[in-house]
This record gives sequence, structure tokens and C-alpha cells, in this order.
Amino acid sequence: MLGGGKFASGAMAGAFVHMFNAEMGYRPLKYKGRFTKVVLGVGTALDRDNNVLRHQHIFFDDDGTNRGYGSTGMMQHENRSEYTHMQYYDDKILHQAVNNVGNWDANDYGTWVNHNCQDYVDVVVNEYYRLGGK
Repeated sequence: MLGGGKFASGAMAGAFVHMFNAEMGYRPLKYKGRFTKVVLGVGTALDRDNNVLRHQHIFFDDDGTNRGYGSTGMMQHENRSEYTHMQYYDDKILHQAVNNVGNWDANDYGTWVNHNCQDYVDVVVNEYYRLGGK
């Protein structure tokens, strides 16, 4: 185990968590190409019902890819720096969960009625736990 120096405060552990794990987080919604200022619902009943007014997305640190779902279908070109409220998952297991869930069709998208980005992440995370993720 490395010790001392600038990582003695525990920053090293945080760096390793970020380096070897997938992350899931939220960013503000976009309207006409710009971020909205409305941020509502993370950690509330809206969150439990997948109706948070934010986009939810998955980022893989092992290969730099990312995955999400929106009104245009599957999304793979998001900027990690725009996201907050990150939760960490095992890259290998989450990759398998994403593969098992597969692609969702843009025609099934609907913010309140059909599927949305949070529903997609929810299904992936449920599959992650089914596969033995912790």
C-alpha cells in the first residue's frame, strides 16, 4: 500500500474508486441545446418514481465510454464534467448489465408516460444487482 505524500489524506482511495469504477449521475435537462436552470427531485419522491427534472447517465471509467437514453434513443456522447450526484459501480458488472438490457427505441421515449432516461438507468442498475453487483 502506498502511503504518505499528497495522498495521505485519503485522496488516493478516492482516486482509485474513480479510476476503476463506472459512475452514474445527473445533469440539468437541455432545452433547445441549452441547459435548463430547473434542478428538482434528486433524492425525493420524484427520484423514486423516475421523474427527476434532470438527465441520468452512465459513464465507464475502464474504457471511457458512456451510455444513456433520451428522446433521440440511445445516447453515447455525454460530457462527464456536466454531471453531479455520482454513484459508483463495478465497471465489468455494469458493462454486462448494459449489454443484457440492450438498446431502447426512441419511439418508446416519454418523459412522464413511457420510458425516460431514469427508467433506463433504473433497469440497468437492477440488472447490475441481479448479476451480483454490490
